[in-house]
Amino acid sequence: MRILVYGLIVTCVLYGDSLLNVAEAEWYLSGYGGGVFPGSLSTVTVTKNFGRFGATSAARTSDLDLEQDFALGVKTGYFFENRKWLGLETEVFTFTPNIREQPIIVGQPGQPAFGATLPGSHLRVTTWALNVMTRDTTSERFNPYGGLGVGWFFVQSRDFPGRLTISPGLNVLAGARYYVTDHIAAFGEFRFNTATFKFGGFSGDYSGQMLVGGVAYHFGNPVPRKD
Repeated sequence: MRILVYGLIVTCVLYGDSLLNVAEAEWYLSGYGGGVFPGSLSTVTVTKNFGRFGATSAARTSDLDLEQDFALGVKTGYFFENRKWLGLETEVFTFTPNIREQPIIVGQPGQPAFGATLPGSHLRVTTWALNVMTRDTTSERFNPYGGLGVGWFFVQSRDFPGRLTISPGLNVLAGARYYVTDHIAAFGEFRFNTATFKFGGFSGDYSGQMLVGGVAYHFGNPVPRKD
């Protein structure tokens, strides 16, 4: 995570002259939605405060299966006028990768592992991300692109102690947009997210994939013209 943050800082320093010319940038605003395909919560650890596991001290459980869901999001950003291939973007998206009701194995240090049934639990994840974007401007209408950024995952639960937590994580995306008009573009994206979720006496490593599509409005004269 530190390497990613340092990379974003270096990018801002290297292209500081572009950041000073944001008034000339190609701004856009977009909304999107699509499927979320989470992996299991892994490296799950519980403590004595997490009574629903029946643990009396620090314990580890098997991976926890999560439900697929539908995500909704909005984002805004810009590509620089003098470096049309480089941009910055901020976005917010939300989804509910609920924990399924499932059998688990709980192991405590120095004690035999035992089986239990974990009731289903509601999770709401809302992510705010800052991304560095790059795109191919060979074509005036069709632009493949990619992005790398940091995200802050606001995780809410009705069932776990510590109902709202904030976890830093990674946001990676790749996609393509097509300009239907000079100002309106349709796009599709593949995304990968990862973070460590924590709820008081519970922690687990999350990773998931998303397939989303949406529509963007580009202000000014946005279609990238060949230099």
